[in-house]
Amino acid sequence: MIAFSRECVLDKIKRDEGIILANSRPTKSEILEQLELILNSPEFLASERLRGFLSYVVEETLAGRGKQIKAYSVAVDVFELGLDFDSSLNPSIRVAAGRLRNKLEHYYFTSVNSDKVKIILPKGSYLPQFSYFPSARTKSGLAPPMKSSDKSRLAELEQAWPRAQNQQSRIESRPTVLVAPFKSIGEHRALSEFLLGLTEEIGIALTRFDELSVVLMSVLPGTGDEPDIFRAAKQINARFIVGGSAQVGGAGLNELRLRIYLLDSTNQSQVWAERFEGRLSNDSLFEIQDAITQQVAARIGDSFGLINRMLLMEQAEKSPADLKVYEAMLYYHHWLISLTTERFVAAKTALERAIELDPGYATTKAMLSDVYASRYQWGLNVVEDALEYSLLLANQAIELDGNCQYAHWAKAYNYYLRREEKEFLESVYRALELNNANTNIMATAGKKLAMIGKTEEGLEMLTRALRLNPHIPSWYRSAPFIVHFIHQEYEQALAEAKHITTAQFMWGPLMRAAAHGMLGQKAEGRAEIKNLLKIEPDFRKIGEKAMLRLFFQPQSVEKLMIGLHKSGL
Repeated sequence: MIAFSRECVLDKIKRDEGIILANSRPTKSEILEQLELILNSPEFLASERLRGFLSYVVEETLAGRGKQIKAYSVAVDVFELGLDFDSSLNPSIRVAAGRLRNKLEHYYFTSVNSDKVKIILPKGSYLPQFSYFPSARTKSGLAPPMKSSDKSRLAELEQAWPRAQNQQSRIESRPTVLVAPFKSIGEHRALSEFLLGLTEEIGIALTRFDELSVVLMSVLPGTGDEPDIFRAAKQINARFIVGGSAQVGGAGLNELRLRIYLLDSTNQSQVWAERFEGRLSNDSLFEIQDAITQQVAARIGDSFGLINRMLLMEQAEKSPADLKVYEAMLYYHHWLISLTTERFVAAKTALERAIELDPGYATTKAMLSDVYASRYQWGLNVVEDALEYSLLLANQAIELDGNCQYAHWAKAYNYYLRREEKEFLESVYRALELNNANTNIMATAGKKLAMIGKTEEGLEMLTRALRLNPHIPSWYRSAPFIVHFIHQEYEQALAEAKHITTAQFMWGPLMRAAAHGMLGQKAEGRAEIKNLLKIEPDFRKIGEKAMLRLFFQPQSVEKLMIGLHKSGL
């Protein structure tokens, strides 16, 4: 069993924030010492084949024979698959290498050892790479002298880091997801290897959603029937279970049929299930695995995913001031769905309370940053200098956790609103690379990219997000609306605007009114203007500035104003 949790590696994160050594390479003895630590960890002790694989590539590299390591040599020397092994026909070594990469990532993510050296196996290669962690000792065994500025920085980090009880509260309030081993129906070794890799990939993908605690079980207790899944979930207090089964058929036994489900362990009910089909081949194994992983992670763990939507309904009656840290994050997700002023106030109150409880948690600070930036964009300055406060929160979040996706997105959002395009692009691409299954950030980033003129890239990103998660709120349609509108494709623009059905959201009637105006449909336009002013009575004062903040390009706003005037504004 492998438990994924950022909190269990507190000292590692603090270390990574600390002093960075001058460029140096680990010695052979240091690498071998690190290898022993890894090989004797619980997850590697459970897999003799991967122990042999890792030992082989490390020892061969240290002996100066790294360039000779190929799939064939691993197959013959480690897996004893025979001299007639053909990697073009048998993908087992590539699959095993993928599993080894996952195991190494799991090891370093959960290790409580005093690891000095990092060993990785880069994708597309069997040649390992070795490096020091930032605070690892030098060859002499002594750390480099610490500058006074470093001491000050370290002291700041110590003060900012949450107390142990706050961390524990954060962990306990999050739902735990058990990723159970996928079952192979029938005897098929390649399918079993594929499913083992898929189980691990889904586990890794879900850990990238900081709202979840994830536990991966490679073996279930008992016989492996479904009651054992619920028994395993009870042992680790897991609310949700991800599992599935697969079989292959067809003349070449390469037609894959895979079923994946999400279960609620509290009542042993099925929350969601979906079937995936495809053709397995040596060249498509990883592509299929990646596509399924991304879609499953998006449907389950995303802001608009199944788990958040279920828990949102359950906490509806709680006061924002009485929430635990995770429940405050749910208020943020609920606000994203509706974008109403009422939900904004609730999210703001809940997140501020969460930051009081746990001031060292990057995600809640990043979410509050996003809340303030969004309200600034809509033209409602809820506090003085809302954008400055938002940027401050985003920077604090990145200081606490440099890999917090929400923090990098919040910073990108600020740069977008400040019209600093270069900095926006740097931050937004960093945010996207941290989690490619977060359709909330993917869709929002797509919108912003389309607004600054990267139309094709932005709309493709938005379309991909909608394909991964059909529950994305309708207000994301504002991006394709404005693209059609500025190209004078008013019928298509109106069709997009009609999809924007979010209640109490002024942009739906605004966009429909502008499109009706350009199409000469005055009665329909006047009706939408009436709806717009009912939602936002001060629109005549704030509207033009709010549109400029949202749509970025002045020419887009000028065209919208023409359409609104034609509808009677």
